[in-house]
Amino acid sequence: MNIKERSFWFLGILAVFLFTQEYSNKVSNLSTLIKTYELESNIQQSQLTDLAQQMNHACRLEYEKGFEAGKTQSAVILMNKGALYDYADGYHAALDQFEPTQNPDEIYRLLIEVLESNENANEDYKELLEILADGKTN
Repeated sequence: MNIKERSFWFLGILAVFLFTQEYSNKVSNLSTLIKTYELESNIQQSQLTDLAQQMNHACRLEYEKGFEAGKTQSAVILMNKGALYDYADGYHAALDQFEPTQNPDEIYRLLIEVLESNENANEDYKELLEILADGKTN
């Protein structure tokens, strides 16, 4: 073997090594992106679940607030020797507990829109990662 042939073999092996290392770095970067994306999605899902729980908690608080107002009004009437069935304010206090300060249909509609857009974004992001992983850039 002469020096030219050795040089070509050495350059060929070096090129294969550099190509393999570049490909390995690309795969590693994409794996990091996918892992980061999964963690961010988990955080976002947790935040949406927390929002739904807070909305349910707010509804329960409104119910309890109305219930306590009704109990108070009933106690006042009984202390004044009145009849409970004649007291219209207690009835209205009970109805007030079911009137939320915000429209729940609108809140749930917005929550569903956020979840749907999140799902669409997830699919688009995964497709982008697959394109990058395959090396199909236009």
